[in-house]
Formats: sequence, C-alpha cells, structure tokens
Amino acid sequence: MDLATLWRELGVEPMFPELYDLATTCPDVFDCYRKLVALWDDERSRDIIFKAAWTGADIAKVVDLLWRGQYKEAEEAARP
Repeated sequence: MDLATLWRELGVEPMFPELYDLATTCPDVFDCYRKLVALWDDERSRDIIFKAAWTGADIAKVVDLLWRGQYKEAEEAARP
C-alpha cells in the first residue's frame, strides 16, 4: 500500500489543500508537497509558484529549481 492510499484510508488531510492540489501534478506528490510547504514562507518563491500555477507551467520543475535556489531559472520555467 502506498503512502497516499494509507493517508486516504486513515482520513488524513493535508494542512494546505491548495498546495497539495499543486503537488498532485508532480511525479512524487509527497516530496513535491513537502517542498512547496517549505518554499511557501518565502515571498519570492511564493510569487514564482503562483505564476507557474497560473500559466500552467511544470510545477515539479519550478519547485525543484526553487528548492536548489535557482530563482532566475525558476522564473523562466514559470513563463508560458
């Protein structure tokens, strides 16, 4: 049984449902969600994540770049 199934069976819900929804577009949902939660406190990262979500960019790529501190590359990846 994978972690997502276990969470559903136990009735566990994410603290940040909007970030979890974004994370569901990533190949590794829970790792992406964990990174999104951590990045959310940084205003610059939050703005880039908003832009990526709005333009339909690859969230996994943007989150990975932000996680590595590559803000310029993340901003470029968030463009349509």
